[in-house]
Amino acid sequence: MRIKNRISHLPSYTLKEMEPNPWNFKTIEDRFIEKLRTSLEKNGMDLPLYVWKRGKKIMVIKGCKRLHVLRRMEERGYTIEKVPVVELELKNEKEAIEAVHMSNTVYAKMTNTRTEQFMVSSDIKLEDIEDEVSFPELDLSGLTDDEEVQTTGSAGTGEGTAGAARDEENVTIALLFTDKDYKIIIGKIEGMRKDLGDMNNADIIYEAVKVAHSKSKKTTGG
Repeated sequence: MRIKNRISHLPSYTLKEMEPNPWNFKTIEDRFIEKLRTSLEKNGMDLPLYVWKRGKKIMVIKGCKRLHVLRRMEERGYTIEKVPVVELELKNEKEAIEAVHMSNTVYAKMTNTRTEQFMVSSDIKLEDIEDEVSFPELDLSGLTDDEEVQTTGSAGTGEGTAGAARDEENVTIALLFTDKDYKIIIGKIEGMRKDLGDMNNADIIYEAVKVAHSKSKKTTGG
């Protein structure tokens, strides 16, 4: 099977021409290797590797895991002609090491709430992509439940939205909501979520109202 290259107008190299950098401290479990293999097989190479041309060597700064998986795939008989790359301008080894650390830095955080909203608005189902994606910071079991979505809440309390949703007071308040009220409230909370820099509190309110309304409809037979 041939792994297609979906990127144009970038330089490319064969797997043999490239080598992983020696400073990468991240590891990857076999189950995630399989997910990455599935993604490459299905989607092809849609992300370039970031490399540093050091003399005659072409060192991968970002994308070592993909390099590793692509090599394993080639050993198993997959056809991989050339891999697209972005060539970084680095002066020396110190800058290369800094680039490796920067490539491993995570600035944003995924939450179940926003992930669920994205998947719903994009008409994406978790079961269609779960074999090729990895979201270690999410509770995927929550995403597969239509009624309740579990999140970690704010400040790492561990109780989060699940605790708020279990609060009977929320259900009592929600009993007073009509469907129209619910839509108006959710609309206002959505506005809050866009305006706030720290969205944790808005996330909790959003989930509490959403789950409480769902429970109230079950209680009232609505």
